[in-house]
Amino acid sequence: MPKEERLTITFHFSSFSWRGQGLPDKVLSIFLVVAILGAIGISAYTFANQGQKYTEFYILDEYGGTENFHLKIQVDEESEVILGIVNHDNKAINYQVKVLTNGTEQDEINIELAQEEKWEQPVMYSFDTIGNDQKVEFALYKDGEAYLQPLRLWVDVSP
Repeated sequence: MPKEERLTITFHFSSFSWRGQGLPDKVLSIFLVVAILGAIGISAYTFANQGQKYTEFYILDEYGGTENFHLKIQVDEESEVILGIVNHDNKAINYQVKVLTNGTEQDEINIELAQEEKWEQPVMYSFDTIGNDQKVEFALYKDGEAYLQPLRLWVDVSP
């Protein structure tokens, strides 16, 4: 394609001259440059040091899967799940898990996990009343404060 038919874009920049600027304009220009550089520096520092901070909290059936929960049990029969916590908070954390059936606390487990440490243990629960759709909850606390939504299973309890 001939040079005359090619698409071209041309930019013309004029050089900045301090001579034509008054003192207020010079001070404002320096302030803006420093502010922009500071904002870039703070953003880079925050981005580099932040990383994602979160906690994994999950329940598995007694075989380590998610499909074979005992959702039909007998009154006073103990049922088992595997409770799991993984600490991705970039520091050691003290966790507490409360096991509640129909709002009544059955057990409290205290766990201290280092950064990136994983904890998986069987946890037992039972119901002392007969009825359908009874709730078992696993409530996670982080450093004494409620953290995340409780994990729930709905269980039918027969005589």
